[in-house]
Amino acid sequence: MPSRAASASSDTSSSSTRAARPPSAAVTRSGAGRAFRFHEGSGLLPAPPRTPGGYRDHPDHTVTRFSFVRDAQRAGLTLAEIRSILALRDDGHAP
Repeated sequence: MPSRAASASSDTSSSSTRAARPPSAAVTRSGAGRAFRFHEGSGLLPAPPRTPGGYRDHPDHTVTRFSFVRDAQRAGLTLAEIRSILALRDDGHAP
């Protein structure tokens, strides 16, 4: 098993590569890809643009919106309630 120092150095060496990846790569690594696709299908998240290779390329604002949806679900809000809040926010009104 590699030591902590070895794993830390490998994290540091790949940080420039990781920073160059689109936010969707972070989504995929975190295991939230299915949740993103579910929320896209339910209309809570916009469909992301695609890279030339066909991969989803989630913009930062979509990742932020996804975080809000997950937090709202954890707080006990239904998808309908979350959708209403997002509609208000999208129209420029405070919920």
